[in-house]
This record gives sequence, structure tokens and C-alpha cells, in this order.
Amino acid sequence: MNTVATNRATLRRWYDKMWAECDSGLVPKIAGQTYLRHDITGANNAMTSEQYGEMVGIGTTDSTVIDFSYCLIAQDNYVGSIGRMMFEGDRQWDWVQLFRLEDGKMVETWLPGMGGTDPFGFPQAWSVWQGGEIPPALPESSRQTCVREFLQQRWVDNKPETLDQFVGDYIVVHDTDKAGQQLTRQGYNDVIAAQLATRDVADLQLFMLEEDNLIIAVASWQVNGDKQWDFTQAFRFDGNLIVETWLPSIGGTDDTLSLGPHSRWPDGVIPETVYRPKP
Repeated sequence: MNTVATNRATLRRWYDKMWAECDSGLVPKIAGQTYLRHDITGANNAMTSEQYGEMVGIGTTDSTVIDFSYCLIAQDNYVGSIGRMMFEGDRQWDWVQLFRLEDGKMVETWLPGMGGTDPFGFPQAWSVWQGGEIPPALPESSRQTCVREFLQQRWVDNKPETLDQFVGDYIVVHDTDKAGQQLTRQGYNDVIAAQLATRDVADLQLFMLEEDNLIIAVASWQVNGDKQWDFTQAFRFDGNLIVETWLPSIGGTDDTLSLGPHSRWPDGVIPETVYRPKP
């Protein structure tokens, strides 16, 4: 089994067995001895796989998964996921997450926050990235360059006239205040313009992972000189244009953002490469 296939199999086991069955005892068998986390547990938070297993056990004790779908994107030593999980009691997690693997085990992850209904997953002050968290970039494809230029030109440089170079006539948006809403390109431009009306964005840091027509981006930038956004975002392409995006939450220090409860993703928003545990 090659590296990409091995890594994908590890993440299938992570979700199918460990999370779907709430079996935290599997963590030391799937994660490396040291697991570096840039997520809701903290920024640059290194812990042993045993420590993480204990933490997961506390969070999933007496939990039952009633609906679960996810998609995996694998490239090089990385696997990204877009997922939606519901527990009994109307508890829901929505996420875009990145993992780095060594020898088939997870050794690093990025998840600044989750959407859904569970405050446990919302971004917190202790999870703000301190610098240096974004991994080195892989060689870029034309679609990855499209994502980079979309974030740079439309957001950082605030050039609304450039959006037609990056986004299709319509885009489906699953983000912090919309779930499954289809917008025209102009409607999406208006949403971005409203966000930038009180913000100046600079210093884009970006890593991207790609498979088929999907890209997962891990990014951070500065806002108004003294604030910060940390985010993991997914994009779906039709040809060379973005036609769908997932952004469940934004971490960082911009206290003008709504940090929760975020919009809940409805059934059917996860891309076609999907897995659902049997009832």
C-alpha cells in the first residue's frame, strides 16, 4: 500500500472505528506517540497519544453517534476531511480538518474550531495560533493557485472586480452563518464586501491539499493590524472555478466574529466521497 493509500486507510479507521463507535482506546494505535495539535485543545499543543485518548474518552463517554458523514482528501503525507457528526441529544459537530501522518500514524492536526451546536467545539482564546503553525506549502496546481489568488486578491487586496476569475456564476456556501445557500457571484461578492467593510486583511499564510475537484486550505491572516483569523476551509471546483465552499468556524482574535452557535450543516452537504456508519 503506498503512502497516500496507507494514510487514507488510517483516517478511515480513525472515523469508522474510533469516532463512529466512540472507542477512544484505539487512539494510541492510530496516532503517533507525540500528537501535535493546532486545534480546540490549544495552539502548538503537543500531547502523547495516550493523553489524547483519555481526553477523547471524557468527551465521548455515554455518547451515541446517530448520523455521521465525511469526505477524505489525501495528498503526500497529509489527509484532510470535511465532516458532519450528530450525537443523541441534538449535539452536532461540523468541521474541515487537516492531518499530517508519518509511517501511517497521525502526528499533527489543524482544527481551529467546529461549527454545529456543541460549544465544546467553538474556537477559544487558548486555541489562537501563535505563528509558525501553517505547514510548508506543497507544489501548487492551477486550482491551488486559483484559491491562493482568490484569498489574496479578493480578501487581502480587496479587489472585488477580480472575483469572476476565481468563482463560478453560482457558488454554494456552507459557512459560519449560511448552510447550503446558493449565491450568485455578485451575491457572494456582496457578502465578502460586507466582511471587509470594517476590516483590512494582511499577511496571508496558506497551506493547501488537493484531490480530484476538492481543495482543503489551512490559513491564517492578520486583521486591522492587531487581530487574527485562523481557519480551515474547503473548496469544490467545476473546471477551474470555485463553485462550493465549506467554512464551519473561524478561530483567532477577531472578537467581531460570531463564535457560536454556528449554522448547522443539514444532511447532504458533505461531498460525494462519503461514508455513513450502519445503524
